[in-house]
Amino acid sequence: MHLGSDATSPYVQSITVFNRTYSPAANMYVTSSGVIGRTTSATKYKLEIDNWKVDPYKILDLNPKTWYDKAATEAYADALTREHAGEVVDWAELDIPQLERVSGVIAEDVIAAGATFEFNEDGTREVEGLMYDRLWTLLIPVVRDQKEEITLLKEQVKSQDEKISNLEARLAALEAKINI
Repeated sequence: MHLGSDATSPYVQSITVFNRTYSPAANMYVTSSGVIGRTTSATKYKLEIDNWKVDPYKILDLNPKTWYDKAATEAYADALTREHAGEVVDWAELDIPQLERVSGVIAEDVIAAGATFEFNEDGTREVEGLMYDRLWTLLIPVVRDQKEEITLLKEQVKSQDEKISNLEARLAALEAKINI
């Protein structure tokens, strides 16, 4: 752990924190040099706000996946290997997350669908992760389009119901004339 300061502010830095990975969502960000910061979304933290220029319908091409967290699985396997080799392993002291299937989408799949979320600090496009908390925003224009289509379809159904009612009334009147 290192406490430091730069032109932005004081900071906490830990390469150990950067190298320790988990699959659940996070409310903080760790840079590749281990500096820890919180994730924000308010306008006051943004510049050059613009509409996202991506085809939002490509999100519908994504297939949800499940997996086991690699770091947790490897830590568990390492502890089992050490125990099998005769080492006494204190399982209560190990900080290994529970091995369970995690659900979500894969960052590379999201990028293939046209949504790029993160770059390395040097500007390269090596995939590390994606911002799950922002992924749903692609659904806003999709849902808006569906809402407009549903409204239009409801209007068409209402119009057709009125026409059917009018035709039924005319048919009943004609049948009444024939039966006189």
